[in-house]
Amino acid sequence: MEDLTDVYNEIIMEHSMNSYNKKKLENADFCELGHNPNCGDEITLEIKLDRRYY
Repeated sequence: MEDLTDVYNEIIMEHSMNSYNKKKLENADFCELGHNPNCGDEITLEIKLDRRYY
């Protein structure tokens, strides 16, 4: 069995390379920008809430 770190890295790389996961969420309720100074990675996290539950 593979080491969990290898599995984690594989999943992250597969996710980041899939263009389906790289799109702007229209009418997001929250948007946060993040930057990892160690490796230079940047991320924009957008969240759309289901207002039926709050």
